[in-house]
Amino acid sequence: MGLVLRIEPDPGLWIGVPDTWPSGDWGSPEEWSTDLAKILSGGSEQHEVSDAGGSAEGGEDAPAPGGALQGALMVLACSRLDYPADRTYAYLGGLPASLCTLDVAVFPAEGEAGERHRYLGRADAPGSVGAVQVDDYTTEALGRGSRVLRFDRGEEMDGDAELLASLRYFWRVGEEDVAVNVSAPGPLHLVEMIPAVEALLESIEVVSA
Repeated sequence: MGLVLRIEPDPGLWIGVPDTWPSGDWGSPEEWSTDLAKILSGGSEQHEVSDAGGSAEGGEDAPAPGGALQGALMVLACSRLDYPADRTYAYLGGLPASLCTLDVAVFPAEGEAGERHRYLGRADAPGSVGAVQVDDYTTEALGRGSRVLRFDRGEEMDGDAELLASLRYFWRVGEEDVAVNVSAPGPLHLVEMIPAVEALLESIEVVSA
């Protein structure tokens, strides 16, 4: 039996994305994304969403259920089938304006931990905008690890190149590595959610190793 983690995110800030269907009250990614969009935008049809980690209420300016938010949630749910991490969470603090996610993966360790984690975090890859920020990051359960924050230029649109940000965390736990990848539509969204991300990381417990 490999490394098993227990994660207890704040249900007011994060909701788990199912990786198998049917899941709870939902038979498909379409049903989940449609129902969740209604909940998050203040719709009247609300299911109990404990299996997915929690719920949040939308404001008056939230988009109509079934709009852009539903589409983004649908893409996210379908991506879990093609590129599964061990856990994926959607960040509720940025909704409905943006969809930010956090993936947790556990996989066999390779090589020396520091070098391997710098490689996986693209800490030394060329093309970054400014210096890549690499720091030690420690939690009680996982021990000492590393945090990599990197900025890159995206494709040019109308003469402007979008600034992209990536935030990744890594730990070596016994014979396995734990990797956390945070995705956001822009650097501002990503930086603003760091406190919520690190509160989630502190909730991680090792059940067995």
